[in-house]
Amino acid sequence: GFLMRYAFLFLGFACSAAPAVEAPLEDTQEAPIYGGVADHDEHAAVVLLTHETEDGLTLCTGTLVASRVVLTAAHCVLRDVPSYVVCGGSTSDRVLAALPASDIEVRTGWKPKLAADAEARGRRLFLPKMTTLCDRDVAVLVLDQDLSVAPLAVAHALPDDDDAVMAVGYGKTEHGTTGERRRRDGMHIVNVGPE
Repeated sequence: GFLMRYAFLFLGFACSAAPAVEAPLEDTQEAPIYGGVADHDEHAAVVLLTHETEDGLTLCTGTLVASRVVLTAAHCVLRDVPSYVVCGGSTSDRVLAALPASDIEVRTGWKPKLAADAEARGRRLFLPKMTTLCDRDVAVLVLDQDLSVAPLAVAHALPDDDDAVMAVGYGKTEHGTTGERRRRDGMHIVNVGPE
C-alpha cells in the first residue's frame, strides 16, 4: 500500500470545502482538528492544495511522497463533492468526475499566502473510477515541477487498530479558521479495513 502513518488520517478531515464524511443522510458534518497546535516546519511535506470554484477558493491537504508526487483524498480533487458518504450504497448513479489536474495548485509552508503564486500545479491526476467515496477516497497528483520540500517516506503496511498516530492538515479548526497547517498528536486508529 502507499498510505503513510502521517498521511493516513488527513484523508478523512483535511479539507475546508464540503468534506465527505461518513454520516446518515440527515446528519452531515465537518470534522475539524480539535485541540491541535500550529505545525510550523515540523511536517513541511504536508502541503496545501487549492482550486478555484464559483464560490471562491477551495482548500485541501495533500502529502508530498516524492519530489513531484502528492497523495491526497479523492474528495479533494472532484468537481462535485458529495456532502456525505453512505457505505454499502452509492452516492451517485454516475461516476464521480475529477477536476482537470492543471486546475489544482500546490502551496507549501505552515500558513501559505493564497494571493501569491503557487509553488507547483498539477500535471496528471490518478484516482479510482468510482460512484462512491467509501473505501476509495484516495488520489495521486503528479506535479508540473519538483517541490523544494523533502517528501515523507512511504510506509509499507497499514497501521494496526489502536496505533497512535498524528493528524496533520490545513482543515478547519474548532475556531473556524482555515489555511494554517495544524497537527494533533495522540490520536488512535479506530479500525483498519473495509468495515
